[in-house]
Amino acid sequence: ARNGFVVNGALLLDHDEDKLANVLPRPNAVTNRPWAVLGVLNGDYPRLHICDRTVTFGRSPDCVVQLDDVHISHKHCTIERDGNNGSALVVNHSSNGTYVNSRRIEGTATLSEGDDVVLLFDRIDGAMHGKALLGQQRVVDGRGYPVLVGYRVISVNLLA
Repeated sequence: ARNGFVVNGALLLDHDEDKLANVLPRPNAVTNRPWAVLGVLNGDYPRLHICDRTVTFGRSPDCVVQLDDVHISHKHCTIERDGNNGSALVVNHSSNGTYVNSRRIEGTATLSEGDDVVLLFDRIDGAMHGKALLGQQRVVDGRGYPVLVGYRVISVNLLA
C-alpha cells in the first residue's frame, strides 16, 4: 500500500523498520535473529525480518501482515521455515492465487534469494500490462508484470 501497511494492527510508514520488531508477535520465534528478510516491492517500506516459524499474510485481523484489499483473501498465504532443512516456503491459501516469479503456485513453493512473491497483480482491462503506474511509481516484478502487493526475498536461511 502506498500509504503504509498494517502489521499486527499497527500502521507502518516509510522508515518505520525499527518499529517492526516491536509489532510482530513472537510466540513461535525460532530465534531472536531473522531467518529470512523480505523487501516490499511497491514502495520504500520497512523490510520484513522474519523470526517466527510462520508469518501469515491476508485481510484477517489474525494475520501478522494485514493487507486491506478486497482481492486479498482473509488468509492469503503464509511464509514459513521448513523444520527439516531450514528452507523458506510460501504456501498459497487463496483461490485468487499467490505467485512466485510471475507463476501461480499450487500448494507450496520453495523460496530463494531474489524471488518475487506477489499476492496481487495490477490488472488493466482484464490483462496485465508492464506500464501500470501506482501514483508516479512504476511497480513491476522481476519479469515486468505490474504489482499491487508483493515482496522480494532479500535473504533466506540466515540461521544455517
